[in-house]
Amino acid sequence: MNGPAETDAFIASVTRALGRTSVRKPAADSLPVLDEPIVRLVYTDLHLGKLFESRARANKILVTLVRPEECGAAVAAYLAGEGVAVVGHSVAAILTSLAVPEACAQRGMRVSAWNELSLDASYDLEACITEAWEGGGAVAETGSIVVRGGPTHGRALSLVPPIHVVVLEPRLIVADLVDLMERLRVAEQQPTGKGSATVIITGPSKTADIEMNLVTGVHGPGVVHVFLLD
Repeated sequence: MNGPAETDAFIASVTRALGRTSVRKPAADSLPVLDEPIVRLVYTDLHLGKLFESRARANKILVTLVRPEECGAAVAAYLAGEGVAVVGHSVAAILTSLAVPEACAQRGMRVSAWNELSLDASYDLEACITEAWEGGGAVAETGSIVVRGGPTHGRALSLVPPIHVVVLEPRLIVADLVDLMERLRVAEQQPTGKGSATVIITGPSKTADIEMNLVTGVHGPGVVHVFLLD
């Protein structure tokens, strides 16, 4: 079938063979206008941090509230407690300003920036540390983290290592997916935003076999830990 006419003819022939009457409806002239409180479950900017924290924890994402000046030490202490020896990080300004890579190095970890790593070397990492997307790094409604490939890090950094640590600024939390999709639409119109890979992370990686045995961390990080700046 090479076009709409052939498709319509095929559907009509199947409909006749089944002895049915076509129920195709004419296209609407315009989309209906829906009231915002019906479309959105979250339509306020109040208490987004608390809502995100609650929903993220329900998704099995670890969330730690931390003061900015304590963030580097807190991240390093967590990774050291998990026995991490090799860690990679994005080249985001927020991580540098909070001395996160420096704190990890002081704990004796081998620390590499994303622009120093090859793809093969990413598979040797035991943990990674990234920022959230500057355009809208978390969704309060779903408790999700948004990571977008760009100049600070590529896709493999947050998808390959078994532990993914995210440093999240409260100002980056958006209310719901409606807000996120609008921000992504705007980002795609920018010269540097075209074709960038966007990952919406809602908990650790999970997969299930045909018997529905759920396994965590097979095709991505088994642990996602957000350090939310307080």
